[in-house]
This record gives sequence, structure tokens and C-alpha cells, in this order.
Amino acid sequence: MSYPLTIFTTCKPFLGESASFQNLAIQSWRNLGLDVIIMGEEEGARETANKHGCTYVPKIETSSDGIPFVNSLFANALTYSNTEYLCYLNADIVLSESFLTALELFIDHSFDEKYKFMTARRRTVPYIEFSPDFLIAIKQLEKLNKEYGIWDGPNAIDMFLYSRHLFDEIPAFEIGRTQWDNWLLSYANKKKAAILDATQIFHLLHPFHGYARGLNESLLGQSNQKNKEISQGHIKDLDNARNYIISNNLILPCKENTNKNIDKNFEFNQTNELKTFLFYLQNSIEIRSNKELWEDVRQFLWRAKKFFPFNESVSDMKLLRRQLKEQKLDLSKTTSENIYFLLQDSVSNELSSLLQNIQSNSTPISLWGTGGYSERLGEWLVYKNIVISYYIDSFPKAETFQNKCLFNPMQLVSKSPKPFVIIASIFINDIKDQLSILGFNEKKDFTF
Repeated sequence: MSYPLTIFTTCKPFLGESASFQNLAIQSWRNLGLDVIIMGEEEGARETANKHGCTYVPKIETSSDGIPFVNSLFANALTYSNTEYLCYLNADIVLSESFLTALELFIDHSFDEKYKFMTARRRTVPYIEFSPDFLIAIKQLEKLNKEYGIWDGPNAIDMFLYSRHLFDEIPAFEIGRTQWDNWLLSYANKKKAAILDATQIFHLLHPFHGYARGLNESLLGQSNQKNKEISQGHIKDLDNARNYIISNNLILPCKENTNKNIDKNFEFNQTNELKTFLFYLQNSIEIRSNKELWEDVRQFLWRAKKFFPFNESVSDMKLLRRQLKEQKLDLSKTTSENIYFLLQDSVSNELSSLLQNIQSNSTPISLWGTGGYSERLGEWLVYKNIVISYYIDSFPKAETFQNKCLFNPMQLVSKSPKPFVIIASIFINDIKDQLSILGFNEKKDFTF
């Protein structure tokens, strides 16, 4: 059966594990009989397009760092296709046959809205070295998903299937960075599109993998800041954007009570998340370099909403490797909380030693920030027996935070002895500038 749909994507270089799961993903799309366009000049892209019978479009507009612009990708999709529907899909997402069931329902349904849009939740599975045989690799993936698959949050959108002219005005977001996907959802909502959450029929299979460019760059880099400036806060996630769902093979309007019932199925489960990550570590420990392993742990802690340090050199991961071999990271032998602390210790060597030295000199330690990151850092400091003297916030709304005094930045100047400040906020550069103006020197007087 032929479908009025063209999938388009851009890829990472086809090297190592990226080659493995991108090839697996693209072959899964082609095996469903779907037309595919691969864009960009990354290593191996042309050969992969030829191998799988995809259209290849090398030229796309990029930033000075070579990051593709979202508007260029979507414009090229219009130019090099003639189908009624288009679908941007991240190059590491595997589709199963259940996707076609949802697609047929979506195409055949008579929506009242002029434009149509469909996506689904993502399931992350631990990456292993998959078989080069496609059918065997898919069975491996399905088994991993059944035993270790975990739901990602509603803000992680990796598929945009839409009426051909829905996205006619897209700014120059950089792909793979923050908020571009949530802006597109908001834009579809603004255009009063029918937004279908098809998770009840199918989900997007996604391998757990580290950030090639590093987590700090992914969260704090200039590309992220540019995307945030472009979005101007006009963002939505799937939970608050969808207006249709699929239930019992029927497309139904999405009501508030239905939303709540659906969301319960996808709530974060700490034990399952940890079980999946530990399986991943056990199966990749021998093939991951120190830096890769360090980034893997930091990414997992970020995903689990646990503390990890931004300002930290790559740790020697020998301790973690030894703990894995000695089965100290075993949920049957210890608690989840203990394992999280051990993982945090493995990537926080520098900060731990620094703060213990500072505390031994009777220098007060203060945290700048009162958000979630500050709370997570506070939990870890309690575990390390590091005493927090007080908190700082640029615009304090109370006199205390976490049962400690809360001060504004100008009050730091009069503190004696001079405190050591840990920046516990994602607004690192702004706070660094304020501390410098107040006479604080990085490393000597503050860190992040």
C-alpha cells in the first residue's frame, strides 16, 4: 500500500553507535513502505540514502557551527516531495508496524480542523550492539523495550507528522537543541490544528545514548540560548497541546479528565529508570571511554532530575567500573537512593574535594539559586556532610529557603568571612558576571 506521506530527517555522522541505530531506524521506515528524504552532508549520509533507496538532499542551511536550521529542513521537504503529508523524524527513531495503523486512522479521519498533526510519546531503550541482520536487530530491540523500555516526558517530541502546509512560517531554530520542537507544537496549536496524540497505538523507539557534543553544550550552549530567544516562551508539550487521542482504534476529542488518565500511564518510575540505566552500564562499560561513561552518567542524572556538576573535569571512572564489577550498584543489594549517590560521586570528584577543603578552613558555603537544581544540589551536599550556610537569589521572594537564610546578591558584600559560592542555577553566565562585579573570583571564590 502506498501512503501520501514523506518522512524527512538529518543525521549525525554514520560512525560507531550512531551508524548502528540510525541505519536501523531508517531501514525500519523503508520497510514500512514509506518515502524518505535524508538531508545534509554528514559522513555516510549519501551512502546510507543510496543503500536504503532514499532521496538524498545534501544542501541545507546551517549555523556557523554546522548545525542544521529547522526552517531549512522543512522548506526542503516541501521542495523535494509532493505528498499530502510530511513527517520530520529524528534519525534514531525506530518505527514498528503499529505506526501504520495510527497513520491510516489519522489520514482517514474527518477532522473539523483545517490542518492535521500527529505525534506520539517516546520510549527509550538501553543501547546495545545490535545484530547487522535487520530482523534479528528488531527482535533484540523489542525484547529490550519490553524488559527495559522507559517513557520519556511529554516535552521530548521526536516526530512531527503534519498537513503539508501547516508549518509555513518557521524561524531559524537550530535542530537538536532546546525548545524548537515545543515551539512547533505551540505553533500548531496557534493555527488551531487537530493535534493527535497516538501513543495508545504506537510509540517511538529511541536508544539511550550520550550527547556527542557534551551535556553542558546541550543544556547551556549558545545554540540553546539562541533557540530560547527565538521561541520567546511560546512553547508547549504534548500533554497541554493535544486535542485528540486514539482509544480502541477510534480518534476521540481529548478532555481534561482523559488527559489525567492518560498521563498516569507515563509517569516517571525511579526504579524502572535506574534498572534500565544500570543494564545499559553493565553492557557498555567495556566499550565506553572515560569521557563517554562520564557523559552517560551525567545525562542519566539530568534525566532523573538529580544533581550533577556543570563545572567538572572528566572524572576518572575507575571507581564506577570497580563498583559495577563488585555489584555494588545492584538494586537487589542496596537502595535506589544509595545508587544515585554513588553515581553522583563518580562524576563529582573535583567538587567534592574542593568543598571538603573549603569547609575544613571554616569558610561558609552558600548556594546561589532557589530552583530545582539548587534543591538537588542541596540533597547531595547533605549526603556529603557539607554544611550550607545560606542561600542567595537575585530576586528573593522570602527570607528563608530550605530552612536557611536567603539573601540578595548585594548582601554578599557585607558578609564576613567572605563565603564560597556555588552557582546552583542554569543562569550560570549571568550569575558569574554579577559575582565578578561584586569582587568574587572564579575557582577561588565561586564555582558552578
